[in-house]
Amino acid sequence: MVSLIAWAKSDIGRKRAHNEDFYFLSALDGIFIIADGMGGHKGGDKASRLAVESVAQEFLSLKKAGINAGQALEEALNKAASIVYETQRRDPALFGMGTTVSALALADGHAYISHIGDTRIYCLREGNLHQLTSDHSLVNEQVQAGIMSAEEARTSSLRNIITRAIGHNQQVIGDHFSLNLKSNDLFLLCSDGLNTMLHDHEIAYILNNNNPQIAADNLINAANNKGGEDNITVILVQT
Repeated sequence: MVSLIAWAKSDIGRKRAHNEDFYFLSALDGIFIIADGMGGHKGGDKASRLAVESVAQEFLSLKKAGINAGQALEEALNKAASIVYETQRRDPALFGMGTTVSALALADGHAYISHIGDTRIYCLREGNLHQLTSDHSLVNEQVQAGIMSAEEARTSSLRNIITRAIGHNQQVIGDHFSLNLKSNDLFLLCSDGLNTMLHDHEIAYILNNNNPQIAADNLINAANNKGGEDNITVILVQT
């Protein structure tokens, strides 16, 4: 078992009245989850918390039952989608709520990732920052199609349109994949309140020039200094 150390911080930012991000981490169990809720204060709060708690509980239960980490994470994401969907369907006050979810499990020399929405997971390896997840968003689809540039997507008025999320359907199509771990990999999970304010090279600079605990604070501060237009949540995991 790889020895893991993790840090996390969440901030409301400078423009929002409520923090609709939610996260969970357990270095002991090797599971790290981040979610960014949608649907207004009550709905967004509820969706992100419910999804994260559901993924964590189901993942740990399946792992205890002997299911491998990758399969456990995928099944946990699918169950969370069903739970959030049924919750918003039963309660008119929560109708339309949804959330992104990105989850990372580290086990058996691998990083397992399950992802839906536009929260991101990065890996800093040998000083180079790699975005592991692909945003499920309208602007990213347009970037992939060559309709707009990545820089145009960062500032587009359409950047908040999510094409896949948990809550709107009972079944979801998430991205599920894995990669081999290397010594000293540093993983970053973040809500889009970070990466819409900071370019990847700015994120990489902070990670490369600070220990992870200080880097978590500095990432939040840098995003707020650029405007803090959304809630900002970061989890850093050092292998």
